[in-house]
Amino acid sequence: MSVRDFFHRRSKVESSVLKEAIRRYTGDSALRFALDPSAPERQEREIISVVTRVRDFESLFAGATLANVGQIMNRYYAVIAETMMHSEGDVSEFCGPTIVAHFGLHRQVKDVTMMLGAVSSEFSAAASSLESEFGVHIGMGMCRGTVLYGNFGSSNRIAYRAFGPPILCAERSATLDGGLNVCELLARSVSFAGPRADAGISVQPHWEPQAPT
Repeated sequence: MSVRDFFHRRSKVESSVLKEAIRRYTGDSALRFALDPSAPERQEREIISVVTRVRDFESLFAGATLANVGQIMNRYYAVIAETMMHSEGDVSEFCGPTIVAHFGLHRQVKDVTMMLGAVSSEFSAAASSLESEFGVHIGMGMCRGTVLYGNFGSSNRIAYRAFGPPILCAERSATLDGGLNVCELLARSVSFAGPRADAGISVQPHWEPQAPT
């Protein structure tokens, strides 16, 4: 039985409750993908990828209990996830010090400049809050490009993921100094090509995979 058939056999109230529960664990994109009867198992799409990372993550474990680290990380996940979703982004995964999100998977980004400005403003506030609360520093990288997304895994365990150069580019930028680091490829699409310190935005070189020599 498919996920779509399963929901069709439930009442509207049951379906609503189940969808909300599943959405909290898998994300909005994964739920939509599973319920779309026309969606292929995997597909390519040009999107904007966002990666945030806790800098010096390993240092959190020095002199702190696991419970303390768990509290810090949960707060970090919650604050950044809300920042992404408030700007209509889709949070893909939480993985240790890293959060991966995407814009444009299922909701078209109508105004990239406005979206970037909103994310920059909210991220700056979120990062300042985390720094003042816990002394942690957060980096963010953004890149635009084509990814392959959909279901990956085995017959017994499937994960909804996206893979592609823009995610790697965003991840590399998230480790750099500064607040929000935008690759030059994305920066060109929003009408500026230099540092934007006034907006808390730094433009970084775009990364592309190199063929082995």
